[in-house]
Amino acid sequence: MATQRPKVMWMFIGLVLFAGLVWVGRRALMRTHQRGPLYAPWPKMDFVHIPAGTFKMGSNQGDLDERPVRTVIITHPFDISRREITQGQYYAVMGKDPSAFKGGNRPVEHVSWNDATEFCRRLTLHAHQEGRLSADLVFRLPTEAEWEYVCRAGSTGVYSFGDSSAELGTYAWYRDNSATGTREAGTARANAWGVHDMHGNVREWCLDSYEAYHPYELTDPVSHKNNPFRVSRGGGFRHFAWGCRSADRRGDTLSTRDKALGFRIVAAETIFQLERSP
Repeated sequence: MATQRPKVMWMFIGLVLFAGLVWVGRRALMRTHQRGPLYAPWPKMDFVHIPAGTFKMGSNQGDLDERPVRTVIITHPFDISRREITQGQYYAVMGKDPSAFKGGNRPVEHVSWNDATEFCRRLTLHAHQEGRLSADLVFRLPTEAEWEYVCRAGSTGVYSFGDSSAELGTYAWYRDNSATGTREAGTARANAWGVHDMHGNVREWCLDSYEAYHPYELTDPVSHKNNPFRVSRGGGFRHFAWGCRSADRRGDTLSTRDKALGFRIVAAETIFQLERSP
């Protein structure tokens, strides 16, 4: 009997160790399933810090959906990607590149609003798990107000650099200088806050539902209107100068994919946090 006890004990220990290994393996699989793998090394991204502030949003001389001009207060600072999300960055997170105009440093395009928000969700999970992003922040699409605030960069004119389109070719890839396709992100001149391609290259998804403007002062506005349309902003390579203005806006369906439509991201509080803030 005495010789049997050590065998039983070692069998018990073996079962415990095996069960532990199975549990650890299942947890690892669950984490991988939850966030998905990175398909390339962590995508290098350059962000610009944007302070809180107040600005005039919209244009009374533009299209009807840009009216009326109203005062918007941005109460929270945030960081915005200096350039549009590139194909290399998108592939690293999503494992695919749907773009029509291939090039790792060109902006990713042919992505829907759903694709863009899924990219943000996955990138946030990776960043939190690897300690690259504070737990109270997320990567997300900019709100429409945040987008125009950054595009204007303190300006009040038609474009971030003034009212004349004569200089647009310096700041934007658009129909007059790039009608055949996109260019590498960040190769056009940046605005006064150091952010590139706000007037051209590809239009950019915003977080908001597309709806008419309200004629009164707003604080940290974001639209949750229950419709299938989301806002896109900024000019693209095939747009005329009119479509590259700071106030220009349009609504596209959640599933729209177009070779002149991409996105950039912000590192900021969630919209829920913004709405609860005083």
